[in-house]
Amino acid sequence: PDGYDNTTIYLDGVAYEAKPQNGKYVAEAKNKKAKTAVVFKYNKKGVPTGMYVWTLNYKDNKYVATAQPKLKNLLSYHGFSIRVTGKSGIRFKTGISQSLRSQLTGKGVNGYKLVEYGTLVMTEANRKKYPMVKDGKKVLGGMSYGTNEKGKLVDNVFETVSGRIRYTSVLVGLPVDEYKTNYAFGGYAVLKKDGETITIYGPVVSKSIYSLAEQLLELGIYEEGSSADKFLRNLIKKADAASK
Repeated sequence: PDGYDNTTIYLDGVAYEAKPQNGKYVAEAKNKKAKTAVVFKYNKKGVPTGMYVWTLNYKDNKYVATAQPKLKNLLSYHGFSIRVTGKSGIRFKTGISQSLRSQLTGKGVNGYKLVEYGTLVMTEANRKKYPMVKDGKKVLGGMSYGTNEKGKLVDNVFETVSGRIRYTSVLVGLPVDEYKTNYAFGGYAVLKKDGETITIYGPVVSKSIYSLAEQLLELGIYEEGSSADKFLRNLIKKADAASK
């Protein structure tokens, strides 16, 4: 689609580098089981600003890709923050359209209905070795919407801004020697159609709690001398001491 010039295509959350061919970008899948293809759009600073989704069906020795424009920007990135009280933690925010969610939990969109959504996280180092997919190796996950093990509906909303519901995941309890470790976060959504489920993955962004603390101090988010300001400065001090 127009505006999508990134050559990385994600098949079921796994990155493939595409090559130009006859006016299109072509990627070769490793097997015949992929169900989704997603591309992302980024601004000049490398921040993800959009996603486009296709569903895939393998037939007659080739994949048939069906564009799903109604699922465009299904999941969006809305930044990081730090928990500045209690256990230090890094928070990642994902958004989903309020109106699209209503459709997916109601009559459905092109036959697809929402099962659950949440956040995945893993270290950036492990992400280079293992796929960042739901229930994947070295991948942690947290559900923000869906049915839990007790059969109760979970629906955690952090805030709603400009028609998009934002939900979060917070990684807490990091030891000091991991404050400078980059962690990759990304949203996911599980949809169901005709008894078959697909998992669509949102954009992945990496950050360390140390670099985020530096960024927040540089931006002057908190008043100098405030408890939050002192918390961030102490976090940086501890991390620097641990890395010596």
